[in-house]
Amino acid sequence: MIVFRVDGNKDIGLGHVMRCLSIADSFRKNKKECVFVMADNSVEELIETRGYKVVVLNTCYESPELEIDSIEDTICPLSPELLIVDSYYVTYEYLKYLNELAKVVYIDDLAAFPYPVKALINYNVFGPDMDYGLLYRDAVIKPDKLFLGIKYVPLRDEFSDVNIRSQKEKVKDIFVSTGGADSLHIGFKLVDYLCKQSPKYNYHFVIGAVNEDYEAINKIACNRSDIVIHRNVKNMKELMLSCDMAVSAAGSTLYELCSCAIPTITYILADNQQRGAKAFEQLGLMKNVGDARLIEDFSEVIVNEIETLACNLQLRKKMFANMQELVDGNGANRLAGELALLI
Repeated sequence: MIVFRVDGNKDIGLGHVMRCLSIADSFRKNKKECVFVMADNSVEELIETRGYKVVVLNTCYESPELEIDSIEDTICPLSPELLIVDSYYVTYEYLKYLNELAKVVYIDDLAAFPYPVKALINYNVFGPDMDYGLLYRDAVIKPDKLFLGIKYVPLRDEFSDVNIRSQKEKVKDIFVSTGGADSLHIGFKLVDYLCKQSPKYNYHFVIGAVNEDYEAINKIACNRSDIVIHRNVKNMKELMLSCDMAVSAAGSTLYELCSCAIPTITYILADNQQRGAKAFEQLGLMKNVGDARLIEDFSEVIVNEIETLACNLQLRKKMFANMQELVDGNGANRLAGELALLI
């Protein structure tokens, strides 16, 4: 059995949960049972609809160390072959304790401290450039294996076989993703801004499962033919491929857009997205407009950037070509196969 200790809610979004679900799907292909252990029931239904059991601890996701006295009673009866942990709130003592109960694999992108685990995953485009050698130089407990770089990016199965279409000369449809929670209300503000304009393009907004603005967004866009609201999308790949450009927060969605080779404008919602957004721009993959928390009139800035990129066919073709070389969509399968060797 593979156990995932991960959380997701309206405050921290769904990125951690979605990437763990992709890895779980790959383990399931190899007949491995997977269970999700979570602090609360915020996304219990979402995970159960994917066919996985959820164990709720009824604890605070921000204070995992408080679980130490009780989590053994949850983890040990499951007899995990691997315990995959995905949280920014972990501490050294917490991981060390878990690693004494099972073989712990930690999903990282911060290199905050020398994580005392069996293996470490950093699938980000900047992962190989992070100096884990220095981080672990004096560490007592060191990982047996590091899984670094985009070949391990855990995308959903649908992105493993993408028939990429050629780049259109004229932009017609634009895909917009503001993350699972959208705590800054970017989606609502952008839809409201567009509804007061005369948009030149058709906008396809993907509203996350825990986005509290969904009803308000739907209300102001319901009579617009050029603003389409999508929720609980069954085939994200096909929706992306139906669009000519994209706007997305700098989370895991960027890797999905790369696999579809959709020229993209990205922006930062949280500190942990800084490094990724900058790396994507430096590699000529996307346009990074910066930190949304610091930009006044953000909706106007985004719409202006959309117009600039839509009018620059050569830049879109360059992004298109660079993206095709980056992500093959098989990272989750690759990860599950190599992680199985640790069992």
